[in-house]
Amino acid sequence: MAPSWPDRLARVVAALALAGAAALACGSPGTARPPSPPPPSLAAGYTAYDGGKLGFRFGLAPGWQRVGEAAADGVSFADPSGQGTLLVHVEQARSADLDAATGVVMFELTDGGGVPHASMADSRLAGRPASRVKGDFTAAGPTQRIEAIVMLEGGRVWVLALAGPAASLAADEAAFDAMRASFQLRSAPVLPSAPAEVAMDRPAPGFAELDRIKGPVVLNFFASWCGPCREEMPLLAQRAKAAGGRFTVLGMDTQDDTSKVPDFLKGLGVGFPTGYDRDGHLYQAYLLPGVPGTFFLDAHHVVRDLVYGPLTADTLQRGLRAAGAA
Repeated sequence: MAPSWPDRLARVVAALALAGAAALACGSPGTARPPSPPPPSLAAGYTAYDGGKLGFRFGLAPGWQRVGEAAADGVSFADPSGQGTLLVHVEQARSADLDAATGVVMFELTDGGGVPHASMADSRLAGRPASRVKGDFTAAGPTQRIEAIVMLEGGRVWVLALAGPAASLAADEAAFDAMRASFQLRSAPVLPSAPAEVAMDRPAPGFAELDRIKGPVVLNFFASWCGPCREEMPLLAQRAKAAGGRFTVLGMDTQDDTSKVPDFLKGLGVGFPTGYDRDGHLYQAYLLPGVPGTFFLDAHHVVRDLVYGPLTADTLQRGLRAAGAA
């Protein structure tokens, strides 16, 4: 099995930290892609890099080198100092909404930690609208800085992410912008088969507690030890009380000591129904990279939106609208 994206990011960052300055199944066809553009014109010193089956090409900045072999879903490069890492990644998108897809990718990219207080801006990648996210995260020990460009294309999400210490990120900024500007898509990537579990716009994996509920559902995975879960619970509880029959909030405890859950819920004033994923099979079926994770299901229990990480009033309202329950 190919390593997960967070695992690969953590390993690359850790390997570069140790190295110091030393030298270093088919996816969804999606929408039709226009003919490949001519190769990009490269700035002095930049070399053409062809991503092969990944279906991209771009100009690699002077002194940058590929780290190891390309994986089925991406490839990594190291800057000349050995401190900064550029990651090019593609996977099946779990949302057709760019903001939602960006949130999912950043949550995965940082191993569930997210990028607190990140700055966000509009950008472009391969001629398409993209989101640019910049902030700090923790992986492989020390705090790192990350700047990521996220773009949707043909049912896939593409990511160019620059990660490393803040000083190296600042030094690599111009090279990163030049590589982003030269980035092109030339063919549909050959990706591993999409997982058979949860997917956007498909029926949610069923289980007893869910199957008993009629109408739209907000399915929230949580754990009593999880700080962000504790922070979002009052918001969920408040909206559940005001639902007026338009939807049901269903909590699902997972990866937890279940003996602690009743006091956890009572202390937060939670009155909506909850269940227990004791063996972790729902955690796997819903492809959770961590908790919390929330899925918005319409009246037919089709997944219409999802949020990995803590909910806000805005993301909760967005999900309810998508599920036809606002």
